Amino acid sequence: MRIKDFIKSKLIYILLGAFITCVFNYLSSSKLIDKENYYNKLSERQNFVFELSQLLQKRIYSAEVYFWNIESNAREETILDSWQRYKEVILKWNEELPNIYIKLDIYFPKNNYVVSDYSKYLKSKLSFRDFLREEIQLEIIPIHGELVDIKKKIKILELPGTLDAQSFDKLKNKIEKLHIKITNYIDALAEAVIKQNQGRFYFFKNRNSHKFLSQENKN
Repeated sequence: MRIKDFIKSKLIYILLGAFITCVFNYLSSSKLIDKENYYNKLSERQNFVFELSQLLQKRIYSAEVYFWNIESNAREETILDSWQRYKEVILKWNEELPNIYIKLDIYFPKNNYVVSDYSKYLKSKLSFRDFLREEIQLEIIPIHGELVDIKKKIKILELPGTLDAQSFDKLKNKIEKLHIKITNYIDALAEAVIKQNQGRFYFFKNRNSHKFLSQENKN
């Protein structure tokens, strides 16, 4: 068969169509994979923020529960139970903290994210990682130390009379302020995710944790 006849034949169109189809499928598949990877990263980031919010809320809330039990002169069994739960939360927090710092650097790198850009209450120019380390963790540690000292000094049946009232009120104030700071920090992280996603981000708040649902932007 001569070339001229071959070109005129239907075979060339079949081959050309197959080639175009292969190229189109390859490009579509690549875009689909890229899109899937993108949304996987978004999902990982959202899950991380959700898990971090839960850990932070448990960390401060368990301290509050123990403190409230002492303040209200609760039964010995109740106080000891809240102390045990508090210690379990501390252990979990300390185990997760190194990974939390790493993930904050990955998802919210300090060159691109400053806490004050995402919060009207927190004026710090620190990154999310540095804020957690320098503004939250460095406040958590002395509060924990004071709670440990109370545990050592008090006699269960004489609560709260064995404690210095002024020191007790100062500790209460520290815990309340830290809880507010943690709440604002979590909200700032949520706002950062909103801008990353260009979607909608909803928080359902309660005393113990922050929960959120995300909805992709339909625009």
